[in-house]
Amino acid sequence: MAEIQNRRTFLTVAGVAVASVVTPRLFARPDNPPNPPPTQGVRENVDGMDADHPVLKLYRKAIQAMQKLQPNDPLSWQFQANMHGSMGDGANEGWDWCMHMNWWFLPWHRGYVYYFEKIVRKMSENDSFRLPYWAWEKAGQNGLPGTFRDAKYGGQDNPLFEAKRADAANKGQPLPAGSVAGSFSVDWEEHALPTERFSTNRAAMSYGGLRVAKTMALKKPGSSGQFGMMESLAHNRIHMEVGGGNGYMMDPRTAARDPIFWFHHANVDRLWNRWLDVKGHQLPDPTADKDWYDQEFPFYDENGKQVVVSVSKILELASKESRYDDERHFVAAAAPAAGGKAVEPKVVGVGSVLPMLKLGPKSFSMPLQLTGNGQQLKTALANPAEYAEPPAVLLEVEGIKPPQDAPLVYEVFVTKKRRQAI
Repeated sequence: MAEIQNRRTFLTVAGVAVASVVTPRLFARPDNPPNPPPTQGVRENVDGMDADHPVLKLYRKAIQAMQKLQPNDPLSWQFQANMHGSMGDGANEGWDWCMHMNWWFLPWHRGYVYYFEKIVRKMSENDSFRLPYWAWEKAGQNGLPGTFRDAKYGGQDNPLFEAKRADAANKGQPLPAGSVAGSFSVDWEEHALPTERFSTNRAAMSYGGLRVAKTMALKKPGSSGQFGMMESLAHNRIHMEVGGGNGYMMDPRTAARDPIFWFHHANVDRLWNRWLDVKGHQLPDPTADKDWYDQEFPFYDENGKQVVVSVSKILELASKESRYDDERHFVAAAAPAAGGKAVEPKVVGVGSVLPMLKLGPKSFSMPLQLTGNGQQLKTALANPAEYAEPPAVLLEVEGIKPPQDAPLVYEVFVTKKRRQAI
């Protein structure tokens, strides 16, 4: 698990080398997808569910049954958690498979949630169970759901409660998103959702993460060393805010031990569908990016049998089994629409590199001058390609380091000379 970067470290390191990137936008996928099949179950928002809601009672029942099993049993709570990451408590070919910092982050977690949901149905003895989601990006829903904060349920220990969380989370306080205290909506609506491409050669322009090489079955793909936009923003911040300094959710090796992990990742999965709702947002190209679809991962089904499935199969199985209650249409493993011409982002201008800046509690401004290919950048903005919508521009800031171990978030604004921040 050495390749998994500490979330807090990643989110508090930025920089001062500024690159200007221009990219054409994509074209739309078909606007008339098929209707949902009648066999689909519905994953509902946990918001508003009281402690005695039937779905939550089934979830508690399954957790208790799974926790009674031996750790080497694929249906046990610890085994399922160890599939995401483990703390050196043994070795198993099915453990430590979580995909982070690569373009399989979303499909791997979709498969992980899919098979976990099937196991919960088996252990709760109810085939109607569908995993709820925690819509932390919605107004008023950025606090840990109430039923997860109660240490007791029915006079006994509540299986949904976990003491190894941040105090603020278990007290029901609004969890700050860093950029805007008390809300994760900005991270989602203004940063992750508008990201136009699933994967490019720039992490900050890739919703699903950067490409890495495909591997043979039962060999884990590597890491790019950088988080994609969906993973780096609200996803990571939720893990940080719930986990606190030493809680389970803070560390990828222990995150899935917390029962809220699964509701969190159901929401990450749901938001992937909401991203695909946006005109022009598409899955990777089935020809150029065939490796993305063909990559295989091991999971365990509800009978404890190991199954090795490709990303294509994960998308197919998950779309048939469950849908979300806010689904606008059936989201299938559809290929991108024909006719759209995808172009990789291209760096056309680079700003001057400044000495390392020492950050403190006060705001400051620093002028940046485009050098080298500045005129090329202006030309590209003025004359976009015929097949593209107006180009998007990304400014990357790298190398800034805040005070060590300080729980701070710095906001960076781009302005024109003598004008207010935009």
